[in-house]
Amino acid sequence: MTRSIRRSATATLTAAAGLLCLLAVGSSGLEARERTPREEDDDEAPRKERPVRRVPAVGVGSFSPNLKPRSAGLTAGGKGDVRKVYREVAPAVVLIRALDGHGTGVIIDADDGWILTNDHVIAEAEREGYELKVKVLRGRLGEAGIMEPVESYLDAYVHKRSRDYDLAVVKLVDPPDDLVAIRLARPDAATPGEPATSVGHAGVGLLWAIKDGEIASIGKIADSHALVKMLRDSTEPLHQAQVQALLRGNFGLVIQTTCPIAQGDSGGPLVNRRSELIGLNSFGIGERAFFHVHIAEIRKFLAEIPAVPLRALPHPWEGARQAEPETADLDGDGVPEVLELTRRDGRAILFDLDQDTDGESLSDIGELVATKGFDAELALVETAGLPTHVWYDTDGDGHLDLLLASSAERVGELEQALRIPKSGAPEPTGEIAAGKILRASLLPKSQRTRFAKTAGRLFGPDLLDQSGLPAELPNPFAGAVFVGATSDDDDDGHVDQVILQGLDGLRVLVDLDGETLDPLGTLSEDEVPDAVAELVAAKKLDVEIAFVITASDIHVFYDRDDDGRFDLVVAGSEAHSLTAAKAWEIGEDGTATAAAGFAGRKLFRPGLLRTEAMAARCGEVLAGHLPSGALASDEGARSFPERAPQESFGVRLHEIGGGLVLDAQGPSRHVLVLDVDADTLGEGEAPDAADAEVLLADGRVEAEVVWVHSDGWEWVFYDTDGDGALDTVLFTSTPGAGEAEVGYRIAASGEARVDPALEGKKLITPSLVEGDELAASVRAVASGIFDARAIGE
Repeated sequence: MTRSIRRSATATLTAAAGLLCLLAVGSSGLEARERTPREEDDDEAPRKERPVRRVPAVGVGSFSPNLKPRSAGLTAGGKGDVRKVYREVAPAVVLIRALDGHGTGVIIDADDGWILTNDHVIAEAEREGYELKVKVLRGRLGEAGIMEPVESYLDAYVHKRSRDYDLAVVKLVDPPDDLVAIRLARPDAATPGEPATSVGHAGVGLLWAIKDGEIASIGKIADSHALVKMLRDSTEPLHQAQVQALLRGNFGLVIQTTCPIAQGDSGGPLVNRRSELIGLNSFGIGERAFFHVHIAEIRKFLAEIPAVPLRALPHPWEGARQAEPETADLDGDGVPEVLELTRRDGRAILFDLDQDTDGESLSDIGELVATKGFDAELALVETAGLPTHVWYDTDGDGHLDLLLASSAERVGELEQALRIPKSGAPEPTGEIAAGKILRASLLPKSQRTRFAKTAGRLFGPDLLDQSGLPAELPNPFAGAVFVGATSDDDDDGHVDQVILQGLDGLRVLVDLDGETLDPLGTLSEDEVPDAVAELVAAKKLDVEIAFVITASDIHVFYDRDDDGRFDLVVAGSEAHSLTAAKAWEIGEDGTATAAAGFAGRKLFRPGLLRTEAMAARCGEVLAGHLPSGALASDEGARSFPERAPQESFGVRLHEIGGGLVLDAQGPSRHVLVLDVDADTLGEGEAPDAADAEVLLADGRVEAEVVWVHSDGWEWVFYDTDGDGALDTVLFTSTPGAGEAEVGYRIAASGEARVDPALEGKKLITPSLVEGDELAASVRAVASGIFDARAIGE
C-alpha cells in the first residue's frame, strides 16, 4: 500500500533497530529531563527543561543482565510527589482512536514515534489493506501544569500485537520533533505495598486524568481460582478475551492496584514515584480490583519489534463489537446455524455446521457476539479493499486452523493457503490444490450436507467449488427471511404474490387460484415473514408456484395438479438466461427423483400447469416480474431460449457455400441463422442487412439451421422436414465437446419431447435435414463457420 507520508524501508529498519537498542538497558527510553536527588524531595522544585537524550545501549534485542536493581523511588518517610509524577509522565501519554471508541497509549521512543498500548485498544483499528491504522492525539503541558491537546491527530500503524498478553505497539508515520517518552523500569521494580499512579483518558471525565493508589498484589490471574471464576461469569467482552487467554495458559504476570482505572484508560501507563513505567493499564473488575500488564511482560514483548507494519489477516471476529449481528436458519430445522456480522467495511459470515453452539447463547445474540460464543467450523470474511478470505476448522476442535485467500485479480480463485496454529505465526501450506476458496472437501464428511444447505445456497460458482456437493433442494418456505412484500399483479383485489427477502436471497410465492395470501396484504414488511411462517405451520398456505433465487441458482417449484403439494422442481441460473440445467419430480413422500425433459428449456413455463386457466393466469401474474423472453409462451420451440438477441449490435449478412448466413450478436448471446438454400429473400433479390434484421426480428427467416450461443451454453435448432418450422433441438452446456447432451423433437401437437436417439449427436448434423442435396448444403455452409469437431454426418 503506497502512502506519501511513509518513510523509506531503509529508514524504517533503522528506526526499529534504534528502538531495540533503547530497550536493551535498564533505564530504557528517552528521558523527558534529568532530575536531581534534591528535586525528588522538593515538592516545589522548578521544572528545568532539557533536551531529550538517548541512554547508551549495551545490547540489541535483549535486556542487559548486568545492571543493578534500582529502588522503587520512594522519598524518605513519604509517598513522593504525585504532582511531579504527573508533570513528567502526562506529556508521554497519548490518546489512541480506533473505529470503535478510544483508549490510551504511552510513548516509549520519542525520536522514532513508538507507542505502547493494549491489544484491545487497537482491535478495532482502521484497515488499509492488511495493515492496521489508528489516530493518535498528543498533548503538551501548559504553563499552569495542565495538559492541553495538540489540535491535530497523527497517523500510526500497528507493528506488533499480542492478544494473549493484551499488548500492542504502534509507530507514528511522521513523529514530531518535540515528543516526550517515558522510561521503562527494571523487571523487578514493582513491589506490593508501594504507591503507584496511572494516567489515561477514561470515557467519563477529562483527558489526561491521573489515578493514584497502591500496588495490592502481583501474580498470575490463572493462579487465582476466585478471580478466574469471576471473569468466566462476566459478560464483558474484554473479560471473555482474558478468559480465553487463561484457558490457553498464556496470560502472564499482572499487577493489581487500587488505582481506579476505567474504560478509556486502557493502554495508559502505571508508574512508580520515579515516573518509570512499571505496568500498563488493562482492565478492572468491580470498583476495587484493577489490573495492569507487568513491566516484565512488557519488556519481553518489546524485545523484538518488526521494522514494518504488521500484516493482519482479516479474522471473522474482527470488528464484532461494532458489527450488526444477525442469525439465520437456512436449513429450516429451527436452529440458527449462520451468524452474519455486518461491519462498516465489510462482513463476516460464520457457519456452525455441527450445530454445537450452546442453545442458550443462541437466544441472546448480543451475548453471543460479546462472548464470541458461536462455534463456527467455517467463516467467510469480506473486507473492503481486500480479496475474500475463508477460514476452516478442518478437524472440528473449535479452532479455525486453515485460511484460504482469494486472488485479487481472479475472484474466488485460490491465491494463498495458510495453516493457523493455536500459537505461533501462520505458515504457508502447499497441501491445498488450486481452485475455488470455498469447498466442502476441506471439512469433515459429517458437515458437508449442512454446508450444501447453507454456504452452498449463499454463494455462487465464482467462490464455491460445487463438485461433490450433495444435491440439496432449498425449502421454499423456510430460510433466513428478514422482510417481505405483497402484490396484486392482475388488479383483481386479491394478493397473488409474496416476495420474501433474506440472507440467502429471494423467495417468491405465487397463489394463482385463491385468496390464501389476502391476510398478508395489510401487514408491514417486517410482519410478513412471521405471518407466512404461521400459515406454513398451520398448513394453510396454498401456492401453485414458488421460486427461490440465491447467489448461485434459481429453483422453481410447481404444483402442477393443484393438489396443495409441489411435485416438480426445475433448477437453473440467471447466468444462463433463466434456463434449466436439471429438474426433479417430487414424490408424495417428499423424495426427489431426477427428471428428464427440462435441460436447456426455460425455467418459467406456464404450460407445466395442467389446466389452461391456471396456465393463462400464471402468464398474467408473472409477466410483469420477469425479463422479456423469460416466460415460455408454449411447450414447444418457445420453451427454449429466444433465437434472436434482445439487444443486437446489428445483423451482418454472409454468403457462404452458396447459402445465406445471418449473424446477430448481442452482449451475452450470439445467433447464426443458416438459410442454406437462400430462399428467404426471394429469387434474384440482393442481400440487404437492414431487411435481414427486420426479418430476423419478426421470425420470418426461412432457416434450416439456427445456432444459439448464450452465456456459455449452446442450442442448435433444425427444420428437418422443410415446412418452415423448427422441429428439432440439440442442447449442450459444454460446447467444447461439440456434442449434444440432450435432444428434443417437437411434435405436431406443439409439445417438445426428449428423443434419446439424439443424445451424443454432433451439434451440427447435416443429415437431420430432409434430402441429401439440402444436407450437403448444410455441410458446405457449416464448414465455413464451425469447428470440425462439432460437425457430424
